[in-house]
Order: sequence, then C-alpha cells, then structure tokens
Amino acid sequence: MIRNATPEDLPRLLELGEAMHAESRYSIMNFDREKVAGLLTTLMTTDTGFLMVAEKDGRIIGGFAGIVSEHWFSHDKLASDIALFIEQDARGGMTAPRLLRAFLAWADGHGVKVKDIGVNTGIHTNQTGRLYEKLGGKLAGLLYSFEGV
Repeated sequence: MIRNATPEDLPRLLELGEAMHAESRYSIMNFDREKVAGLLTTLMTTDTGFLMVAEKDGRIIGGFAGIVSEHWFSHDKLASDIALFIEQDARGGMTAPRLLRAFLAWADGHGVKVKDIGVNTGIHTNQTGRLYEKLGGKLAGLLYSFEGV
C-alpha cells in the first residue's frame, strides 16, 4: 500500500534513510538525523512537499520524498526527487514503480511542466535508470562527481 507519510512514520523513515545513506556513495558524508527529520516534517506539512511511504503487512518498506519549486530561470514549476529509499529485501518488485507513479501524479496535480528524477546515489544505478525509462522517463543529462580531485 502507498500512502501519505505521517509524523508517526518518522522513526522508520529515518531508519530507512540512514540505511540508504550508508550504502550510497554519500556515506563519506555525515548523516544528520535531526536535519533529515526536519526536512521530512516540512515535506509532510507543505503543499510543495511530497512524502509517501510504501507499506507491506503494516511495515514501512520504502519511501519517496520530492518537492515542487520554481526553476531558477522561470516562474514555471519543476518537480524534483529528494530521495527514493526501499528496504533491501523489498527491492526489485513493484514498490519503486508505485512510489514513482504516485509522485508523478502528484506533480501533475501541481501544474508542473518538468519532472526530474535522478539516480546519483551509486546504488543500482543502471537498474534504476532502466526502471525510470520503462515508466516513461528519458535520459536528460549526466552527473559527474569530483570526489578526491
């Protein structure tokens, strides 16, 4: 089941977010639970924030965070992902597609002209890209990291 996140979900979302962070290329950076909790609370309580969870048998197994904002050069709206995180044992099924479709539908309801979703954690990059393409996404750019340069 996909549903809106609630404040009661924060402990589990922090747990999933921290696990995703630990396996990502960003693990060299600190994970600040207080900062993440503040961001997730903001996403839950503002019209321009998106935070939904996926549940299986009453347990949260994933989440998707996103936002709508104006593009830097325009007053037109842009929807962007902040994070997609799914428990390792729940990956490869329908959880990610359902969360993604919910986000895209939400963005459409906000009159968004452009919806951008990235793959930059270093976790299953190719598989995630194929999923996004299967759901209608088109490759629109590349990301280059200069760690250690």
